[in-house]
Amino acid sequence: MNVRLKSVVSGAAVLAIASGGLLVGAGAASASVPSPWEPDPNALGSIVFYNSSGAVITGGNNLAHLADYYAASNNSGGSGIKATLYFAAPDHTKSTSLWFSQQQSASDTYPNAAAPAPLTGPGFVNPLVTAAAADGNLTSFLASATLDSTANYANIIQIRIKTNASPAGKYWETNILYNASAGTWQVNDPVATATTTTLTSPQSPSVVTGTPVVLNGLVAPAENGTVAFFDGATQVGSTQNVTTSSGAATVTDPSPVLGPHSYTAVFTPTGGTQVSGSTSAALPITVTAPAIGTTTVLAVNIGTGIADGVNPVGFSATVTTADSSTQTGTVTFKDGAVTLGTSPSGPTSAPFTFSTKALAAGPHSVTATFNAPAGYNNSTSAPQAFTLTQPTCPTGTCDQQTITADIPAGTLVINTPYTAAAPLDVPLSLDPTASFYTGNAAFNGIKVTDTRAGDLPWTMKAQASPLTFGANSDNGENVGLTGLVVDSTATNTVSQAAGNLTVTNAPAASPPVAPADPGSQGLGGTQHTLVAALAGIGTITYKGTLTINAPSNLPAGTYTGTITFTVG
Repeated sequence: MNVRLKSVVSGAAVLAIASGGLLVGAGAASASVPSPWEPDPNALGSIVFYNSSGAVITGGNNLAHLADYYAASNNSGGSGIKATLYFAAPDHTKSTSLWFSQQQSASDTYPNAAAPAPLTGPGFVNPLVTAAAADGNLTSFLASATLDSTANYANIIQIRIKTNASPAGKYWETNILYNASAGTWQVNDPVATATTTTLTSPQSPSVVTGTPVVLNGLVAPAENGTVAFFDGATQVGSTQNVTTSSGAATVTDPSPVLGPHSYTAVFTPTGGTQVSGSTSAALPITVTAPAIGTTTVLAVNIGTGIADGVNPVGFSATVTTADSSTQTGTVTFKDGAVTLGTSPSGPTSAPFTFSTKALAAGPHSVTATFNAPAGYNNSTSAPQAFTLTQPTCPTGTCDQQTITADIPAGTLVINTPYTAAAPLDVPLSLDPTASFYTGNAAFNGIKVTDTRAGDLPWTMKAQASPLTFGANSDNGENVGLTGLVVDSTATNTVSQAAGNLTVTNAPAASPPVAPADPGSQGLGGTQHTLVAALAGIGTITYKGTLTINAPSNLPAGTYTGTITFTVG
């Protein structure tokens, strides 16, 4: 398991955690080796395994039913063709076409409209086996097959898909490594390229009725295949081809109906043996009715017309709506480009008023802008011009001079040196009792810079999110930061006088807690105070130790989470 520390921003630093190295199973299935017969000369492509929710799986602990769906990597034969699942036992004395094989499912017609995304709909036309509860029984196959104990052949079974349209002796295949005693399996020659499809639209998040919505899909890395766009379950436009030279595809929804829409882009690979398909996150876009117009009229009362700082200038804005309704909003008053102030929120049935004594002598041009609610347009009044005169002294002979001194407010920021390009990695390994995974690494360069006027106190806090991999997660309570000390190698100007700085450890939960634990150990559950300064003007840098623990029952994968640092 690795820990990566990335983007650092003013006022907050974010920790991204990526995990790998927790292998499913043990013994014979604990480490895969390249299958010596690959590339299989009879293979049409590879197979990707899916669970009942349509998520890709690369291993499991049920030898009586390996997966719920088996999908070929590329299309062959078109709609209405049947696909069948087979298991084959590797034999180092024979070519792959002569291995003992056994049918493991009924012959399924594809596409399967009842399958979960991304295995359904017009965007997925690859051979697909929908396995019944008794299908894909590796335990039964092992009992009937003669198994080869030769090195790199032992404990490996080839999973195949054949169709009634594929050439004789040809099939899609993926090899798995199994451990019969532990009851576990994993893909032995894993899919080399996983893809990510993203979807964007210049119209997001909303568009007015009658405006076309342009959908831009991007497959990364770029691969040969197609991208289909959907609004819910309905395809938008025609399926678009993408290639290794460009993974971009675009369609237009010419006139989406009024209301909410949820768009997705589905990438389906059409060539190669080691590429997986992917579906974008849903992109919500709301189609709204055109906004209703408003009109704002401004009246000005300059009073005495003297800029004496005593007599105010009054403003009154009247707002009407095109549909004669009463709406709630605010009005902002500006003198040229300078904002004078904003009236409190109120109904358009009454004038919006504002007054100020701060206008200087000389010409002024004031406008009032109505800040309308949703469904209505903002509107700005015509400018109202007037001039205020310089006040005279009671004796008629005086010279008033004004001076000012500005002390800047300053800022309070926190940052760390880690980025996505230069991450902090924390390897995990079993603890001495072999009951959970643990690891730590030096965490350096937590820098607080305070330039605020007044030498004010500040507090540095941190909170960790759960570390997730698919449907699995490691509780944020299992992330800890301890041993914080001032980095003496850095330039530190914040006072380190006794009592000014208080440091608090946040040790990771040990043993680690379960994913659903609601507590707040370590850095989980809530923000945890790490450093408190009674006076903090200047710069100070801390270093400490970052610890990650993980329950031993978590499945293998790359787990990702964040730690957010704040100072205030």
